[in-house]
Amino acid sequence: MKRDAQAIYQEMDALAAELKAGGAAELAQTIDHRVHKIAWTSRSELLEELRNVLADALDKSNCSAPIREKLLGGLVAVDREIKATAIPFKPA
Repeated sequence: MKRDAQAIYQEMDALAAELKAGGAAELAQTIDHRVHKIAWTSRSELLEELRNVLADALDKSNCSAPIREKLLGGLVAVDREIKATAIPFKPA
């Protein structure tokens, strides 16, 4: 089911606010920049970039448990959007 295009923006804005409040202001700013300051050529390009940012942040060993939990939630949201926008493969 494809959701409203603004849904991921709202989710990432909420994630950025939570990260900032949790002490991860630099990561929050990175997410905000990707969502609002870069002109993406497609929705899928934005989603892939957000996925990369969140996955990279999760790979860092210095993430606190609450920040990790928020990042995982963001990653789940992005993956859900990627799956919802994927074109199903139909063999010939």
